[in-house]
Amino acid sequence: DLKLNLAAPFMAAMWVTRAFVPAMVARGSGCIVNVQSPAAYCAFGGATGYIAGRWALRGLSEATRADLHGTGVHVQVCAWCRMCCMGTVAYP
Repeated sequence: DLKLNLAAPFMAAMWVTRAFVPAMVARGSGCIVNVQSPAAYCAFGGATGYIAGRWALRGLSEATRADLHGTGVHVQVCAWCRMCCMGTVAYP
């Protein structure tokens, strides 16, 4: 379902971030880690809704990092596997 693919990763990360960031900012430290699909870095055919949802999460992470600059709270985005624009690449 297109709505689910677009909204689920973005909304879940946003709700969790909004719940925990105020306490992190108040104490002046913390780390938000969003685990991301390689689809947030390299688009491929046949999965438009999925890819758009992952790019939205990437944008949320980058914007949150900018908003929290100087507060002691850090935002990291980690991709769960490696991928190139030519297709999935398996690493031993």
